[in-house]
Amino acid sequence: WRWLRIFVSLILGFEAGLVARLPIPPSTEVEGFLLEFSMKLLPIGVADFATIRKREYIFADKTKLIYEFLNVDSPLFLSRPRRFGKSLLVSTLKAALLGQREIFKGLWIYDSDYNWEPNPVINLSLSSVKTDSPLSVENDLVAKLKNVAKNEGVSIEAPSVGQLFFELMNALYLKYDQKKVAILIDEYDAPILNKISQPELAKNIRDSLKSFYSALKDAEDYRGFTFITGVTKFTKTSLFSTLNNLKDLTLNENYANICGFTVEEFDSLFSESIEATLPKFIAKGYLPKDASAVDLRQLILDWYDGYSWDGITRVLNPWSTLNCFDQIALDSYWSESGVPTFLVELIQKSRLVFDFLKPDKTITNSLNVVDVGRFEPLVLAFQAGYLTIQTDSAPVAGKFYLQFPNLDVKASLIPLLLFHKDNLIDKKLIFDQAKAILASIIAKDAPGLEMAFGSFLANIPYSLHLNYEAYYHTIFIFAMALAGQEVDIQGEVGEGKFDAHLKAKNGDVFVIELKYARVDEMGKPPNDPAKEAAWLRRKLRGLTTKALAQIEEKKYDLKFKGSGNRIFKTAIVFSERTDVMAAFKEAKNWVLVKEPGGVFKVKKV
Repeated sequence: WRWLRIFVSLILGFEAGLVARLPIPPSTEVEGFLLEFSMKLLPIGVADFATIRKREYIFADKTKLIYEFLNVDSPLFLSRPRRFGKSLLVSTLKAALLGQREIFKGLWIYDSDYNWEPNPVINLSLSSVKTDSPLSVENDLVAKLKNVAKNEGVSIEAPSVGQLFFELMNALYLKYDQKKVAILIDEYDAPILNKISQPELAKNIRDSLKSFYSALKDAEDYRGFTFITGVTKFTKTSLFSTLNNLKDLTLNENYANICGFTVEEFDSLFSESIEATLPKFIAKGYLPKDASAVDLRQLILDWYDGYSWDGITRVLNPWSTLNCFDQIALDSYWSESGVPTFLVELIQKSRLVFDFLKPDKTITNSLNVVDVGRFEPLVLAFQAGYLTIQTDSAPVAGKFYLQFPNLDVKASLIPLLLFHKDNLIDKKLIFDQAKAILASIIAKDAPGLEMAFGSFLANIPYSLHLNYEAYYHTIFIFAMALAGQEVDIQGEVGEGKFDAHLKAKNGDVFVIELKYARVDEMGKPPNDPAKEAAWLRRKLRGLTTKALAQIEEKKYDLKFKGSGNRIFKTAIVFSERTDVMAAFKEAKNWVLVKEPGGVFKVKKV
């Protein structure tokens, strides 16, 4: 009966009413199978629009925005992180420009007044260009251009890559009865970014591309619709210096949702997937046994939603969302395949950790203008997808407030900020431990803090521990970032520079001093292992006392005096063996109160 039920359901297109009339009791197992079977396929790694439509993969209809694109006379540029759907967008544009109306059936543009007359199209992706040298870049571009010419049945023989590009546009213009040629260039900056950690080579590659991109300006009489994508916007390529009428759509609110899934699209496309995969997510421990589809939906949004390019519209990362349902797991899929190697290398070389983790991530200049060797860390992080524009506060003209988009990005920071590329054993456990560290601080629970922080450190391979204090500062700030707690770090106050200030939601303020104890600087330990452990505890306790005294002497808590909040001097001490010791001591505080008769007096808290 079960197989008959499945057979009838599939043949009749899962007619729920008929299935219900079959003389068998409902089967959760069968219904789950049918629901999962009925889900649309996930286009993981598929960036070809025609393939997605023919095989009926999940697809978010962006064709109304594409229709608007196609009616813009100026060349268009769009910056988005890798693995965010730029290539699929380019493929969709190409299909429309070629007049392939039938594969758009059911989409918004199909019934619009768009003119489906075919256009000559040159579609180039620079993501696979070899970057061993400027010459290898040019040779690959020449091969790509000649391949287009061969497929179009035209001949081009110019001596340089720029002239060859110009000649190809001219040849297609003439072949198609003087119809202007549409230009689609995907990942225009990939050859430069692939060598960005080698500035001289990157600059040479950038210069070698100038003649290639200058052909776009030279062939203005032959060039029609032009659309270019990339991760960054290099001002010193001729792409931006010669195409002076190029329209940058990166931060344009009208196209903020052109890539990625809006929450509305997510609900429409993945409601069946959520229902079908809920039991599996529960079985894997992501949710309690009594969790609902609503709970799973919110969890996925927490992980993959939150990207914004206008401060208003939020979108989910499409690559991570699709992989989440495919793998039935919450993980940082984007960072495993979409994070540019250049970003990892730059961060690791220049140790830009605090720039990522500090609470004040405000940018007042443009978010899309950089040059080789002159990277603003936060701009770079924004362009690469590690930071996004805040949507919980009103945008201010000329200012961009940045934040981490979601848990996906925070999880991806684990290997990045700890200076290694291997995945940690259990990222879910890392999040839980980070929350336990924060909870212990707020509760003034020194033993709990020691236990939670020790467990957190134990998840980092011992070979990756660095024997200096700044490393442990980084780990602490990073743990707070994972726990969702903003921390003020390394600011000047009183008579020195504090390590960290933390203000809990209940109003309590924690002035934190972090100390690192090198075992070889604490004297020779006893030979007896049991005595050695006690010896180390005494040494660490001495450092906590010293840390608390330093907060008092340097007046690190001065900025909070008079706030009326409870202030806690907090010492956290680490040893190179991952031992942790903590101590709390409440500081004196006061508040100005108004007495009867309008007299103000200082009152101790």
